[in-house]
Amino acid sequence: MDLQATKIELINWITSINDIKVIDAIKSLKDKKIGSKKRQFGFGKHLIARISDDFNEPIDQFKGYLK
Repeated sequence: MDLQATKIELINWITSINDIKVIDAIKSLKDKKIGSKKRQFGFGKHLIARISDDFNEPIDQFKGYLK
C-alpha cells in the first residue's frame, strides 16, 4: 500500500469514529509532536545507580582476543 492510500484509509477511519474519548486521544497524539523535545543534559543520570570499580577492566572471556 502506498503512502497516499494509507493516508486516505486513515482519514476514512478517523471520520468514522463516534467516541469523543478516542478523538481526544488522537488529537493529543497530533499535538504532542513526537520527537520534538530537545534533549536535556543529565536527564538520565538517575538510570545508573552504581558502576563497579572494575568496569573498564578486560572481561576474562575476551582476554584471548585482546592479545
